[in-house]
Amino acid sequence: MHEMSLCYSLLDTIAVYQRANMDKCVGLVHVKIGPLSGVEPDLLHQAFLTCRTHSIGDQAALQIHTSAIKVRCTLCGKHSRAVVNRIICASCGSWQTELIQGDEFVLQRIEFIPSEISTEPKERQYVR
Repeated sequence: MHEMSLCYSLLDTIAVYQRANMDKCVGLVHVKIGPLSGVEPDLLHQAFLTCRTHSIGDQAALQIHTSAIKVRCTLCGKHSRAVVNRIICASCGSWQTELIQGDEFVLQRIEFIPSEISTEPKERQYVR
């Protein structure tokens, strides 16, 4: 389950932004995952729930946004959507395509909780 190591990397990145924001508590983390990224959304969510307490706090939630597979045909130049294991041009049927979107795993946004609302202690260890 490589989602656990991806989650640790994600949490390390979030912790950097958390420190830059005066250690405000993390409320919601938005990530974008493409179907060709090799990341299983359910496994990533489970890993996040397991690992978050020891890094960014147990109040943090993970919002996973999925993207579609989009390609550009190198023959006809059209852009179209495709599906896993059938990455062809929807316009002309060619298999000669370039992937535009669908293999990403991106941290999109971090939402912080104002300190007066947070129930977390002010001092926390950043331990992985």
